[in-house]
Amino acid sequence: MKTLILFSTRDGQTREIASFLASELKELGIDADTLNLNRTDVVEWHHYDRVVIGASIRYGHFHPAVDRFVKKHLAALQALPGAFFSVNLVARKPEKRTPQTNSYTRKFLLNSPWQPQSCAVFAGALRYPRYSWYDRFMIRLIMKMTGG
Repeated sequence: MKTLILFSTRDGQTREIASFLASELKELGIDADTLNLNRTDVVEWHHYDRVVIGASIRYGHFHPAVDRFVKKHLAALQALPGAFFSVNLVARKPEKRTPQTNSYTRKFLLNSPWQPQSCAVFAGALRYPRYSWYDRFMIRLIMKMTGG
């Protein structure tokens, strides 16, 4: 059994979650590879018997590469058992941590041609000192608007 864990990350948190998931699977005796789908065009699907995709939100949207990847590889994704996880700051609130209550994840699932069998939502990291002045300003604005 071998699992492919694809991730789309902007600040590295989704990569860290994907790596943690891979290490947990390996402890269970399940081989796992991680790939950054923003930088991956070719996937050797025949090596895998399941797939996980993780993606982060920035300013209300997943990276456009996520949608492109899903559309390009739809047949392969549909042929394997699949899971999806979303990483976003809205999930810092307990009532926004499920696929049903997290608007970003719900919207993705409603609009995506790929329908994974399993889905999860994780709170992202807020690495405030690393951000540009514009990003810090936008984060403050979003936090104020969302009551965070």
